[in-house]
Amino acid sequence: MFKKSGKLLYTATIASFIFVSCGDSKSTGGDENLVNVEDTFIDPNQNLGIELDGQMFSIPSPVQTAMLIQKVGANYNPKVINSPDKAANYSTTYQKALNLGLYGADLGYVTIYDKDDESISYLKTIRSLTDQLGITGAFDEEIVTRFTNNRGNQDSLLVIVSDAYKNADTYLKNNDKNDVVALILAGGWLESMFFAVIVAEETKNQEMIARVGDQKNILGNLIELLSYHRTTEDYERLILELEDLYSYFENIKYSYEFVAPVTNEERKTTEILSKTNVDISPEDLQGITNKVKSIRNEITR
Repeated sequence: MFKKSGKLLYTATIASFIFVSCGDSKSTGGDENLVNVEDTFIDPNQNLGIELDGQMFSIPSPVQTAMLIQKVGANYNPKVINSPDKAANYSTTYQKALNLGLYGADLGYVTIYDKDDESISYLKTIRSLTDQLGITGAFDEEIVTRFTNNRGNQDSLLVIVSDAYKNADTYLKNNDKNDVVALILAGGWLESMFFAVIVAEETKNQEMIARVGDQKNILGNLIELLSYHRTTEDYERLILELEDLYSYFENIKYSYEFVAPVTNEERKTTEILSKTNVDISPEDLQGITNKVKSIRNEITR
């Protein structure tokens, strides 16, 4: 775990917590609600940057895991996402912020699988929670309208949601919402890990298992971020649970392998192929799986 230091400054936070920054969207045919991604590169491997006293730390966008799940051939599974109907159960800022992070990852998941109706439902739920948390202007009616008008165009939907999160990012950087940001990031990461451990458990896919085992430093970063707001029993409990989860990563062995990235000119995407090789025992993988499920299910109940 790295040393704590000073004030947290969040950069590219909410804009990247679900989807990577996609650049400015362009309208087509004179209709501002239709999005053209011709000049936009979407990098599914781009992480968000968090600056801690001048030092940058990296946390992955949950869309990375959703894309990997689709890549390894896993079928869409509605049981791994948190129902929007449960949002009404979350009454405290702590619950709302954590589950906003979860719903963000869920939105990425259903969008990757072209579940347009579900995407609209999650978008509206996220809009409601951001309003309740005081993150105004991020998910207004225009965003929902643009999303609806671009149904069926996955790349355009990614751009639209990215635009919405850029708005939220601007608000959060200009207001004292660091505690909310930390919880949103933690919720998004936990949900994407929940996706990953379930798929790894069901498919035994080595690439997915490696993704699970490769989260040690990311988890350390999240614990560090949350520790700045260790002021309530809820925060204390979550941090202790995450520290317990971290202990299962201690015996994992890592090695790095560089592979040149590949750009798809037609889809305007860049795939980062370099990878960290992960040597994880079945016992440690099972421990991580059980702990992630436990923490996630406690948050969503």
